[in-house]
Amino acid sequence: MVTTINKHRRLCGVAMLIHAGVIGAQEPKDFSVFSQSETLTYAENLSIDAWLDNLHAPNPSPGEYAITRNETEFGIGFRGFSFAAFARRDYYFHFNNDTFDLFYMDKNHIKKPENGHFDILLEVAHVDIQGAKFAFEFSPFSTLSAKVTLSAFTADKLQFGEMTGFIDNKNNKVGGDVLLDYNYTKNYVLRRPLTAPGEGDGGSFRLGFRWQPRDNIAVQLLMQDMYGFID
Repeated sequence: MVTTINKHRRLCGVAMLIHAGVIGAQEPKDFSVFSQSETLTYAENLSIDAWLDNLHAPNPSPGEYAITRNETEFGIGFRGFSFAAFARRDYYFHFNNDTFDLFYMDKNHIKKPENGHFDILLEVAHVDIQGAKFAFEFSPFSTLSAKVTLSAFTADKLQFGEMTGFIDNKNNKVGGDVLLDYNYTKNYVLRRPLTAPGEGDGGSFRLGFRWQPRDNIAVQLLMQDMYGFID
């Protein structure tokens, strides 16, 4: 049995993706025009290539998360201030091992164990966003600078949902009880009309630090989406 719930909700959360690295030192400029693109991929069970190939890969590892993020921005800067327009696409998956094993067996045509019991936990989010961001960079110490970024955006093509419950395989018969709570722009799961808006407006906050102990070297730490919401 599958029970579905469709409702508009305020999506908010606290998330932190940390980027750290050693980069060459840069001198501040009074005025600049800039563009940059960033891609982040992370998966615990299989490689990203295997995920794109419908989980067709041997020997998956235990894990709970798979994340991708692609962002491009164009902007202008003046001393410590900057303003940019940006576009971003995110995918997020959170699951338990039973849920991943069930999908993996299905995609690779592996027979399910007799009298098997699978506890289901699956959280999925996909969103395309376009907006603007404002940033301010300052130096509390001579070797340390901090950058605060505030973003406002419009989100569309939203897919957000969670599935919980259990599935049993007894005497070659599959049954169970699953609850699906699902917001969508396009319904990929069940053939039902659009009943909840798959778009909204939102904002986010990020914080970065730059430590420059020497003239020719700097270390940068960026904490993405310390707080964000889509309403």
